[in-house]
Amino acid sequence: MKHALTIAITIMLSLSLPAYAEDLNYNLYQLSANVEDEVDNDVMKVTLLATHQATLAAKANQVVNEQMIPALKMLKGTTGIKYETGNYQTHPIYQKQQITGWKASQEITLRSTDFNQLSTLVGTLQKTLKLSSMSFEVSKPVRQKAEQRLSVDALNLFKERALLIQKTMGASGYQVV
Repeated sequence: MKHALTIAITIMLSLSLPAYAEDLNYNLYQLSANVEDEVDNDVMKVTLLATHQATLAAKANQVVNEQMIPALKMLKGTTGIKYETGNYQTHPIYQKQQITGWKASQEITLRSTDFNQLSTLVGTLQKTLKLSSMSFEVSKPVRQKAEQRLSVDALNLFKERALLIQKTMGASGYQVV
């Protein structure tokens, strides 16, 4: 019985193979075009951190909040700087498997295209907050403008290559498939 089943499956597969075969395509060329460019970072991103350790969690949280309130008041009075708070944490400090204290922390992230204004503000805020990180990035409008320009450049390069292949191969035209 096993033998007959194997033969039947083999016959069915051999009959179905022509259905899976691809049609032959002549005069078909694979072509791609890539372009790249450097884009200047226009946004400065700074993360500051308020931290405090205390024997009681409530005291650690209270001090972190007291550190953060003046910073938030100062930021509300500024224009051109976006900010958001986050990553508020309170966790125990252990010594010999016993909780001996608590550490609280909170981050505030600032973003601006005015590097001088943000640098000056960060210098002031560092009197009570710690600098956690600083980085630079490309803003969304600048990125979108660059992507649009590069898309046009890539499509023009693709068209040039397609025309070169058409001319070289003596074809009367080409079609993108």
